[in-house]
Amino acid sequence: MSQPYLCTHSRAREDNVVMFSFFSRLFVNIFKNRSDGVLESLFEQYARKTAECAHALDRLFACEIEERAVSIQRIMRLKGEGDLLKKQINEILDHSFIISWIDKSDATLMANQLDDCLRSMRRVVKHIQIYNVGSIRPQVLSFTAYIVKMAEEIPVMVEDLRHARYDDITSRYPAFSNLETEADDLRTAAVSDLWQGNGADPLTVMKWERIFQGLERITDHERDVADTMMSIARASK
Repeated sequence: MSQPYLCTHSRAREDNVVMFSFFSRLFVNIFKNRSDGVLESLFEQYARKTAECAHALDRLFACEIEERAVSIQRIMRLKGEGDLLKKQINEILDHSFIISWIDKSDATLMANQLDDCLRSMRRVVKHIQIYNVGSIRPQVLSFTAYIVKMAEEIPVMVEDLRHARYDDITSRYPAFSNLETEADDLRTAAVSDLWQGNGADPLTVMKWERIFQGLERITDHERDVADTMMSIARASK
């Protein structure tokens, strides 16, 4: 085989490799940017829905009995909107193989955890309706204040995650974790208070114990979301 042929053949193969590499990067960047941008927006919307629902839950307990229907409808609507966002997220994850800012398994987990937050808020609403709750226990608004504070941090942490601000997530996490611990302590004190006195009505105690348990479960799910983002931040640093 002649030397000129070898050189030409080698050069052609190198050109093909360069062209393949170029178009591969081009395709990846187009596909990545399209799916990443939509996915980022959906997660930010989902996180904001969680915060909005927390505020609606707080309002439900703070308002007059005759005004509760408005907050209940808002919570139900926000849960439905969250379901649509989760469906869109899952559709993107099912048809995407490149997500630059988050691992697909982490994205799936976080979507499920945000859904858990909204579902647990809706469950508390169901308890209010089923038990036909009248006057509100004094500790409830303190509890919903924790829920709101934690929920408001979630969109901030999602934005930090989107922009790879891992140090910011790491710095926010301890305060977030402390809120969940304080909420747990509040639930213990609230349930203990239910049993104080000889005139405690067992049915009333059971009803409010279930409600406080439901409120605590919300903070547990909020903590789960933060734990996932913290885990991603630690692995990415």
